[in-house]
Amino acid sequence: MRGGGFSQVLATVAIAASLGACDLEPCGPLDLVGTQTRGFDRQGPTVIAVSDGAQVEVVRTCARADCGFAELEIQSLPLRAPPDQIMLTASGRWLTYRVGSGAYRIDLDATQSQSPGGLGTQSANDVGVPGNIDELVGSLRGGDWLIYRTYGAGGTHDAEPRSELWAVYVGELAEGEAAQQFRLGAGHDLRVVAMGHRHIVARERLDEGREDLYLVRVAPARRVDILAGSAVGDPLHLTSGDSFRRVMITEGPSPAEIDDSTEPHAEVPTDVQVIATTGEGASARTLIFAVADLDHVANFSGEVVTSLNPLEDVPGLSPVSPDGKHLAYVTTRGDLALRNLDDQRSCMVRPASATRHVLAGFAADGTIYLQAEESGHEAVYAYQADTQVFTPLTGSDQQWRLQAVPPRRYELDDDEHPPLPWAIVRGDDELAARGPGTGPKNLSYEQASFLPRGDETLWLLEANNDGSHLDLRRIQPIASGNVLGFDTTDADPTVCRGADCKSPKPYSHEYSSPLTTVCVSVSQSAIDTTPWATQCSEPTKPKRYLDSGPPAGELGP
Repeated sequence: MRGGGFSQVLATVAIAASLGACDLEPCGPLDLVGTQTRGFDRQGPTVIAVSDGAQVEVVRTCARADCGFAELEIQSLPLRAPPDQIMLTASGRWLTYRVGSGAYRIDLDATQSQSPGGLGTQSANDVGVPGNIDELVGSLRGGDWLIYRTYGAGGTHDAEPRSELWAVYVGELAEGEAAQQFRLGAGHDLRVVAMGHRHIVARERLDEGREDLYLVRVAPARRVDILAGSAVGDPLHLTSGDSFRRVMITEGPSPAEIDDSTEPHAEVPTDVQVIATTGEGASARTLIFAVADLDHVANFSGEVVTSLNPLEDVPGLSPVSPDGKHLAYVTTRGDLALRNLDDQRSCMVRPASATRHVLAGFAADGTIYLQAEESGHEAVYAYQADTQVFTPLTGSDQQWRLQAVPPRRYELDDDEHPPLPWAIVRGDDELAARGPGTGPKNLSYEQASFLPRGDETLWLLEANNDGSHLDLRRIQPIASGNVLGFDTTDADPTVCRGADCKSPKPYSHEYSSPLTTVCVSVSQSAIDTTPWATQCSEPTKPKRYLDSGPPAGELGP
């Protein structure tokens, strides 16, 4: 189904082309967190799931009476067979694992209640998921929906495998109720580029590098999303353009928050706008569409860049402010700008007079982190929109690239001094934690995936080069006066193992054998990143489970 988006795009381009970045007014002070939609209070009990052969360990917030100083506990569950993929849903309550083309779901809350002491291996009590599930793509950000791909008779090894995109509900069902399951975008070869709480956005390749962009409704809100019932699963055409490098779906209040709705899944946030950048550099344009009625809201020059990798974010970084009202983007000249998503007006944060901005986005507390080219090198800064203060986190002595940001700045004991921003950066030769006015705290992690968890710290998964174990770690900033240091040895989160919680230790999983298949899934209730499904390890790629980008199947045939 096609809307009028493309013709509207052409009309808007003609108007917008006359407006250059130099016409932007400077931004004044902005409060970006006064009415937060993206908060810190969503962390559910589940953190990660790690499978090793036909066994899975689920790491959850410790709920036992004898937790003591332990933050976490472990559920150890048997599986029917070594999985090809595992995936935690957005709520963190359900674990789905795939074996071949079959999939099974486990209610982690029910499993935990059967063994309140958390002792030893528990019964999984898994239930089959209907359909041929050949590849898990990801999960919606809200509820318990999974997006998956099924292939034709030739399977994934065909030169051009025939595939279909599907959605299936794997959450709680009433007795006798069948799981909702339907195809997405029938008649189109769709590849997912973004997942919201209730919708996905997908693209279809055209000739000469062009792409069609579609919105597909999966679990629309009845009183918010127009045509919600009749359009479920249908491809709703948004626009056409050159390669779409960044696409996101913004969120709004849930139906329950809007009008006390009691419709199914009323507690799940709504999806508000689709933001898509087509092209890059001087030819980049960003388009905005309303999810409810497909209205084409805006088209302006510039690009949303929250990672140097297409369709990804630097961990902890979002293009949209916590209040849901402002979009960070880079103009075609390289200026850093903000766009108000209510009135669609832009303002200048930092011009490109002596620099060119490479990427920028918001942490969960509204701090803007940015990376810029200066004098032939790249540097990283933090910016507070309410006070309009820039804080350099690195020098311009080498290529410093932003790797991860914490959800919050570090609060000092001195109430008169503002909280201190910090970030993980990579220099020419090393990974480091950097705060204002401090030298780099070199990090010796061999290979890591960062997990922003809602406070001033950063959690991470580390895989060792010898392929023997996986560790859950934490970087804790520590202040000395007004200068930050970092604890990377004694701050790791601790877990209860077995009956004795008196001596909790950091979580470390040692593989059962050097050739074992290891799969990892991080709960969306633990972090706020694009919920792509990951791939399991294999002998030639023992740490592939740390890759957090789109599955290969979504990048095109």
